[in-house]
Amino acid sequence: MREGVTGIKKVGKMTIRKRETLTAWLLLFPALAGFLVFYIIPFLESIWYSLLSDMFSRRFVGLDNYARLFGNPTFLDGMANTFLFNLMGVPLSTGIALFLALAFKRVTNGATFFKTAILAGIVLPASSVSVVWNIFFAKTGVLNGIIVSLGGEAINWLGTSRVRFVVLLLYLWRNIGYNMVIFTAGLAAIPREYYEIARIEGADTWHTLRYVTLPCIKESLFFVLLMSIMGGFKVFREVYAICGAYPHESIYMLQNFMNNLFSRLDYQSLCTSAVITVLIILIPVWLYIRSGKEEHQ
Repeated sequence: MREGVTGIKKVGKMTIRKRETLTAWLLLFPALAGFLVFYIIPFLESIWYSLLSDMFSRRFVGLDNYARLFGNPTFLDGMANTFLFNLMGVPLSTGIALFLALAFKRVTNGATFFKTAILAGIVLPASSVSVVWNIFFAKTGVLNGIIVSLGGEAINWLGTSRVRFVVLLLYLWRNIGYNMVIFTAGLAAIPREYYEIARIEGADTWHTLRYVTLPCIKESLFFVLLMSIMGGFKVFREVYAICGAYPHESIYMLQNFMNNLFSRLDYQSLCTSAVITVLIILIPVWLYIRSGKEEHQ
């Protein structure tokens, strides 16, 4: 009798699990379908087009487009500038966002004003912010007006290599707020007992950060790094709004190169560039997955 009741309970649990699984898949289906139609299929088509000679004859040429692209100095300059910008921007945006999240966790007086100022970069449209940035840093803009009024000479912020730091400042302001929100959520999930144990063991602030905080927000840290890298690749919006399609060579990004390919209808080179860009972004994802597997072994 008991075995029959137990069997009925097991069948009932399996039925509930199947229903929950089916419900979950039904809820995820619209998002998965959209991701498949608008991302996966176009990317697979881009891979195929990158192996063809052109859009009309569609002669298979293998990796010739990739070899031709890596022999293009403009492409190499755009890639080098993109890597250099990410090398500067990603650590800064991640480190500053983590510092602010830790600071706002301890300090509450006056924090609302600073949080609003930092988070404004997420809410405001990129085009509007870029226009304001352009007005502020233009040769006849607000900043040069202040410098001239103090007896200095106007600086060409947007027409020299200084524009790299102008765009970097804009990138930081637009990304630090989002990263700070992610870190704040990760810090809030850390049990308070961990810090109490560290305090009892005599750990100072640095050791607590290194051995308690950072390991507990490892997933949040990786997500922030990944989104910061993607944000660095999408900084083309701000660059285009401030300096146009052909900015100073120091901020001629990979996206500028791809945009100019699209204007020339060079779809083969454009698809090849897109595939290379996606593969570059997938490298940190692969490294994270690999490190996670090694930890569980």
